[in-house]
Amino acid sequence: MRPLRTAAARAEVEALMENRRQWQAKRGYTDARQHCPDADTEDVGLYEDDILVGYMRLHHRPVLEHWGPLGGEPCVLISHAHSVPARQDGIGRLMTLWAADFAARIGCTWVRCEVREPKPGTATAPVSGRLSAYLQDQCGWQLVQLRTLTSFERLSHFQVRAQFRPGLTPIIRTDVAVRFQCLPAIEGEAGHG
Repeated sequence: MRPLRTAAARAEVEALMENRRQWQAKRGYTDARQHCPDADTEDVGLYEDDILVGYMRLHHRPVLEHWGPLGGEPCVLISHAHSVPARQDGIGRLMTLWAADFAARIGCTWVRCEVREPKPGTATAPVSGRLSAYLQDQCGWQLVQLRTLTSFERLSHFQVRAQFRPGLTPIIRTDVAVRFQCLPAIEGEAGHG
Protein backbone atom coordinates (compact mmCIF):
# COMPACT_ATOMS: atom_id res chain seq x y z
CA MET A 1 0.00 0.00 0.00
CA ARG A 2 1.31 3.40 -0.93
CA PRO A 3 0.14 6.95 -0.34
CA LEU A 4 -1.07 8.55 -3.58
CA ARG A 5 0.38 12.06 -3.46
CA THR A 6 2.22 12.57 -6.74
CA ALA A 7 0.78 13.71 -10.06
CA ALA A 8 1.71 10.34 -11.58
CA ALA A 9 -0.11 8.46 -8.80
CA ARG A 10 -3.20 10.67 -9.22
CA ALA A 11 -3.15 9.95 -12.97
CA GLU A 12 -3.10 6.21 -12.21
CA VAL A 13 -6.10 6.63 -9.91
CA GLU A 14 -8.00 8.61 -12.54
CA ALA A 15 -7.29 5.91 -15.14
CA LEU A 16 -8.47 3.18 -12.76
CA MET A 17 -11.62 5.15 -11.88
CA GLU A 18 -12.41 5.85 -15.54
CA ASN A 19 -11.98 2.17 -16.35
CA ARG A 20 -14.35 1.34 -13.49
CA ARG A 21 -16.92 3.97 -14.58
CA GLN A 22 -16.98 2.44 -18.06
CA TRP A 23 -17.31 -1.07 -16.63
CA GLN A 24 -20.20 0.06 -14.38
CA ALA A 25 -21.93 2.00 -17.18
CA LYS A 26 -22.03 -1.14 -19.32
CA ARG A 27 -23.92 -2.77 -16.47
CA GLY A 28 -26.38 0.09 -15.99
CA TYR A 29 -24.89 1.67 -12.87
CA THR A 30 -23.42 5.15 -12.54
CA ASP A 31 -21.96 6.99 -9.56
CA ALA A 32 -21.81 10.76 -9.98
CA ARG A 33 -20.38 11.56 -6.54
CA GLN A 34 -17.30 13.74 -6.46
CA HIS A 35 -13.99 12.57 -5.01
CA CYS A 36 -12.86 15.52 -2.87
CA PRO A 37 -10.07 14.89 -0.35
CA ASP A 38 -9.70 17.00 2.79
CA ALA A 39 -7.17 17.42 5.61
CA ASP A 40 -8.41 14.35 7.48
CA THR A 41 -8.16 12.00 4.50
CA GLU A 42 -5.42 10.06 2.83
CA ASP A 43 -5.61 8.41 -0.56
CA VAL A 44 -3.82 5.05 -0.69
CA GLY A 45 -3.28 2.50 -3.41
CA LEU A 46 -2.63 -1.22 -3.56
CA TYR A 47 0.05 -2.07 -6.10
CA GLU A 48 0.97 -5.39 -7.66
CA ASP A 49 4.25 -5.43 -9.59
CA ASP A 50 4.18 -1.59 -9.61
CA ILE A 51 0.70 -1.53 -11.19
CA LEU A 52 -2.19 0.08 -9.31
CA VAL A 53 -4.83 -2.60 -8.69
CA GLY A 54 -6.83 -0.98 -5.88
CA TYR A 55 -7.52 2.46 -4.43
CA MET A 56 -9.29 3.82 -1.36
CA ARG A 57 -9.65 7.01 0.63
CA LEU A 58 -9.12 6.79 4.39
CA HIS A 59 -11.01 9.27 6.58
CA HIS A 60 -9.22 9.45 9.91
CA ARG A 61 -11.88 11.54 11.66
CA PRO A 62 -15.13 10.97 9.80
CA VAL A 63 -18.43 12.71 10.44
CA LEU A 64 -20.87 9.87 11.12
CA GLU A 65 -23.70 11.35 13.17
CA HIS A 66 -26.13 9.76 10.69
CA TRP A 67 -24.94 6.38 12.07
CA GLY A 68 -26.73 7.14 15.34
CA PRO A 69 -25.04 6.01 18.58
CA LEU A 70 -22.31 4.15 16.65
CA GLY A 71 -21.25 7.36 14.90
CA GLY A 72 -19.27 8.64 17.88
CA GLU A 73 -17.00 5.60 18.18
CA PRO A 74 -13.42 6.10 16.93
CA CYS A 75 -13.08 4.60 13.47
CA VAL A 76 -11.49 4.90 10.07
CA LEU A 77 -14.02 5.43 7.28
CA ILE A 78 -13.19 4.10 3.84
CA SER A 79 -14.73 5.83 0.86
CA HIS A 80 -14.26 5.71 -2.89
CA ALA A 81 -12.76 2.21 -2.79
CA HIS A 82 -12.17 0.80 -6.24
CA SER A 83 -10.25 -2.09 -7.74
CA VAL A 84 -9.42 -3.06 -11.28
CA PRO A 85 -12.80 -4.09 -12.73
CA ALA A 86 -13.61 -7.77 -13.15
CA ARG A 87 -10.61 -9.05 -11.16
CA GLN A 88 -11.67 -12.00 -9.06
CA ASP A 89 -8.47 -12.54 -7.09
CA GLY A 90 -9.26 -11.07 -3.68
CA ILE A 91 -8.21 -7.42 -4.08
CA GLY A 92 -11.13 -6.26 -1.90
CA ARG A 93 -10.27 -8.81 0.79
CA LEU A 94 -6.62 -7.71 0.84
CA MET A 95 -7.64 -4.06 1.08
CA THR A 96 -10.01 -4.94 3.95
CA LEU A 97 -7.31 -6.83 5.87
CA TRP A 98 -4.86 -3.98 5.39
CA ALA A 99 -7.41 -1.35 6.50
CA ALA A 100 -8.27 -3.34 9.65
CA ASP A 101 -4.57 -3.56 10.52
CA PHE A 102 -4.02 0.15 9.78
CA ALA A 103 -6.99 1.11 11.98
CA ALA A 104 -5.61 -0.97 14.85
CA ARG A 105 -2.19 0.68 14.48
CA ILE A 106 -3.70 4.17 14.89
CA GLY A 107 -5.85 3.13 17.85
CA CYS A 108 -9.28 2.72 16.26
CA THR A 109 -11.82 0.03 17.06
CA TRP A 110 -13.57 -0.09 13.68
CA VAL A 111 -13.19 0.38 9.95
CA ARG A 112 -16.45 1.55 8.40
CA CYS A 113 -17.81 2.17 4.93
CA GLU A 114 -21.07 3.18 3.31
CA VAL A 115 -22.51 1.68 0.16
CA ARG A 116 -25.09 3.55 -1.94
CA GLU A 117 -27.24 1.36 -4.10
CA PRO A 118 -30.42 1.86 -6.10
CA LYS A 119 -33.64 0.59 -4.59
CA PRO A 120 -34.99 -2.68 -5.98
CA GLY A 121 -37.43 -2.06 -8.81
CA THR A 122 -35.50 0.86 -10.36
CA ALA A 123 -33.82 0.78 -13.75
CA THR A 124 -30.46 -0.14 -12.18
CA ALA A 125 -31.92 -2.85 -9.92
CA PRO A 126 -30.05 -5.71 -11.70
CA VAL A 127 -26.77 -4.52 -10.08
CA SER A 128 -28.38 -3.61 -6.76
CA GLY A 129 -26.95 -5.49 -3.82
CA ARG A 130 -23.90 -6.95 -5.54
CA LEU A 131 -21.35 -4.79 -3.72
CA SER A 132 -23.06 -5.33 -0.37
CA ALA A 133 -23.08 -9.09 -0.91
CA TYR A 134 -19.41 -9.03 -1.96
CA LEU A 135 -18.38 -7.05 1.14
CA GLN A 136 -20.16 -9.50 3.43
CA ASP A 137 -19.46 -12.80 1.69
CA GLN A 138 -15.94 -12.25 0.36
CA CYS A 139 -14.42 -9.52 2.53
CA GLY A 140 -15.83 -10.15 6.02
CA TRP A 141 -17.74 -6.87 6.56
CA GLN A 142 -20.88 -6.88 8.70
CA LEU A 143 -23.99 -4.89 7.83
CA VAL A 144 -24.86 -2.51 10.68
CA GLN A 145 -27.91 -0.77 9.24
CA LEU A 146 -29.73 0.02 6.02
CA ARG A 147 -31.26 3.45 5.37
CA THR A 148 -33.38 4.79 2.54
CA LEU A 149 -32.02 8.14 1.33
CA THR A 150 -34.31 9.02 -1.55
CA SER A 151 -36.85 7.18 -3.62
CA PHE A 152 -33.95 5.79 -5.68
CA GLU A 153 -31.15 5.06 -3.21
CA ARG A 154 -30.39 2.94 -0.20
CA LEU A 155 -27.38 3.50 2.07
CA SER A 156 -25.90 0.45 3.76
CA HIS A 157 -23.56 0.97 6.73
CA PHE A 158 -20.84 -1.68 7.07
CA GLN A 159 -18.07 -2.22 9.58
CA VAL A 160 -15.20 -4.56 10.26
CA ARG A 161 -13.29 -4.70 13.56
CA ALA A 162 -9.79 -3.23 13.63
CA GLN A 163 -7.23 -5.95 14.18
CA PHE A 164 -3.45 -6.09 14.21
CA ARG A 165 -2.29 -8.42 11.44
CA PRO A 166 1.51 -8.68 11.56
CA GLY A 167 1.33 -11.64 9.14
CA LEU A 168 0.25 -9.28 6.34
CA THR A 169 3.72 -7.79 6.02
CA PRO A 170 5.03 -10.50 3.64
CA ILE A 171 1.90 -10.12 1.48
CA ILE A 172 1.31 -6.36 1.57
CA ARG A 173 4.23 -4.02 2.07
CA THR A 174 3.07 -0.64 3.31
CA ASP A 175 4.56 2.79 2.80
CA VAL A 176 1.59 4.54 4.41
CA ALA A 177 2.85 6.37 7.47
CA VAL A 178 0.75 6.42 10.59
CA ARG A 179 0.30 10.21 10.63
CA PHE A 180 -2.97 10.35 12.50
CA GLN A 181 -4.31 9.10 15.78
CA CYS A 182 -7.78 7.74 15.76
CA LEU A 183 -10.00 10.44 17.25
CA PRO A 184 -13.68 10.36 18.09
CA ALA A 185 -15.94 11.29 15.21
CA ILE A 186 -16.84 14.95 14.82
CA GLU A 187 -20.38 15.74 15.96
CA GLY A 188 -22.87 18.17 14.48
CA GLU A 189 -21.83 18.14 10.82
CA ALA A 190 -23.11 16.40 7.74
CA GLY A 191 -21.69 12.95 6.97
CA HIS A 192 -19.36 11.75 4.23
CA GLY A 193 -20.80 9.52 1.54
